Amino acid sequence: MQREFIFWKDYFNDFFKSLDEDSRSKVLWMLKSLASLPKITLKFFKHIEGVNGLFELRISWEGKAYRIFCFFDKGNKIILCNGFIKKDQKTPKLEILKAIKIKEEYQYENEK
Repeated sequence: MQREFIFWKDYFNDFFKSLDEDSRSKVLWMLKSLASLPKITLKFFKHIEGVNGLFELRISWEGKAYRIFCFFDKGNKIILCNGFIKKDQKTPKLEILKAIKIKEEYQYENEK
Protein backbone atom coordinates (compact mmCIF):
# COMPACT_ATOMS: atom_id res chain seq x y z
CA MET A 1 0.00 0.00 0.00
CA GLN A 2 1.43 3.33 -1.05
CA ARG A 3 0.24 6.47 0.72
CA GLU A 4 0.33 9.87 -0.91
CA PHE A 5 1.14 12.91 1.23
CA ILE A 6 -0.49 16.10 -0.05
CA PHE A 7 1.00 19.50 0.80
CA TRP A 8 -2.24 21.45 0.50
CA LYS A 9 -1.90 25.18 -0.08
CA ASP A 10 0.97 26.74 1.90
CA TYR A 11 0.02 25.58 5.38
CA PHE A 12 2.54 22.76 5.62
CA ASN A 13 5.07 24.49 3.35
CA ASP A 14 5.23 27.50 5.68
CA PHE A 15 6.25 25.23 8.55
CA PHE A 16 8.59 23.20 6.35
CA LYS A 17 10.41 26.29 5.05
CA SER A 18 10.97 27.48 8.62
CA LEU A 19 13.11 24.40 9.37
CA ASP A 20 16.84 24.19 8.82
CA GLU A 21 18.12 22.04 5.95
CA ASP A 22 18.91 18.99 8.11
CA SER A 23 15.46 19.07 9.72
CA ARG A 24 13.76 19.38 6.32
CA SER A 25 15.73 16.36 5.11
CA LYS A 26 14.65 14.34 8.14
CA VAL A 27 10.98 15.29 7.70
CA LEU A 28 11.06 14.35 4.00
CA TRP A 29 12.81 11.08 4.78
CA MET A 30 10.13 10.23 7.37
CA LEU A 31 7.29 11.09 4.98
CA LYS A 32 8.81 8.89 2.28
CA SER A 33 9.28 6.06 4.78
CA LEU A 34 5.74 6.35 6.15
CA ALA A 35 4.31 6.44 2.63
CA SER A 36 5.33 2.85 1.99
CA LEU A 37 4.98 1.16 5.39
CA PRO A 38 2.16 -1.41 5.50
CA LYS A 39 1.08 -0.09 8.91
CA ILE A 40 2.07 3.08 10.77
CA THR A 41 2.52 2.60 14.51
CA LEU A 42 1.35 4.94 17.26
CA LYS A 43 4.97 5.98 17.72
CA PHE A 44 4.65 8.01 14.51
CA PHE A 45 0.93 8.56 14.08
CA LYS A 46 -1.55 9.54 16.79
CA HIS A 47 -5.26 10.44 16.67
CA ILE A 48 -6.08 13.80 18.27
CA GLU A 49 -8.58 13.10 21.03
CA GLY A 50 -11.93 14.80 20.65
CA VAL A 51 -11.37 15.78 17.00
CA ASN A 52 -12.90 13.52 14.38
CA GLY A 53 -10.41 12.44 11.72
CA LEU A 54 -7.47 14.62 12.79
CA PHE A 55 -4.09 13.00 13.38
CA GLU A 56 -0.61 14.06 14.41
CA LEU A 57 2.51 12.82 12.65
CA ARG A 58 5.26 12.53 15.23
CA ILE A 59 8.89 12.92 14.24
CA SER A 60 11.74 13.10 16.74
CA TRP A 61 15.25 14.01 15.73
CA GLU A 62 18.26 15.49 17.53
CA GLY A 63 16.27 16.17 20.68
CA LYS A 64 13.45 17.98 18.90
CA ALA A 65 9.87 16.79 18.55
CA TYR A 66 8.31 17.79 15.22
CA ARG A 67 4.54 17.52 14.96
CA ILE A 68 2.51 17.73 11.77
CA PHE A 69 -1.28 17.62 11.78
CA CYS A 70 -2.93 15.66 9.02
CA PHE A 71 -6.10 13.89 7.92
CA PHE A 72 -7.13 11.32 5.34
CA ASP A 73 -8.88 11.88 2.05
CA LYS A 74 -10.17 9.42 -0.54
CA GLY A 75 -7.90 6.52 -1.33
CA ASN A 76 -4.58 6.64 0.44
CA LYS A 77 -4.19 10.41 0.47
CA ILE A 78 -2.96 12.08 3.64
CA ILE A 79 -3.41 15.85 3.68
CA LEU A 80 -0.72 17.67 5.67
CA CYS A 81 -1.86 20.70 7.65
CA ASN A 82 0.21 22.89 9.92
CA GLY A 83 3.28 21.77 11.80
CA PHE A 84 5.26 22.94 14.80
CA ILE A 85 8.16 22.00 17.03
CA LYS A 86 6.79 20.71 20.30
CA LYS A 87 8.32 22.34 23.37
CA ASP A 88 5.99 21.14 26.14
CA GLN A 89 4.18 17.94 27.05
CA LYS A 90 0.85 19.30 25.85
CA THR A 91 0.06 20.08 22.25
CA PRO A 92 -0.81 23.80 21.98
CA LYS A 93 -4.56 24.31 21.65
CA LEU A 94 -4.05 27.06 19.05
CA GLU A 95 -2.19 24.60 16.80
CA ILE A 96 -5.05 22.10 17.07
CA LEU A 97 -7.62 24.79 16.28
CA LYS A 98 -5.58 25.88 13.26
CA ALA A 99 -5.48 22.27 12.01
CA ILE A 100 -9.25 21.92 12.45
CA LYS A 101 -9.80 25.09 10.43
CA ILE A 102 -7.50 23.84 7.65
CA LYS A 103 -9.30 20.48 7.58
CA GLU A 104 -12.71 22.17 7.34
CA GLU A 105 -11.45 24.50 4.60
CA TYR A 106 -10.06 21.57 2.61
CA GLN A 107 -13.26 19.59 2.94
CA TYR A 108 -15.40 22.57 1.92
CA GLU A 109 -13.27 23.33 -1.15
CA ASN A 110 -13.16 19.67 -2.22
CA GLU A 111 -16.91 19.03 -1.92
CA LYS A 112 -17.56 21.09 -5.03
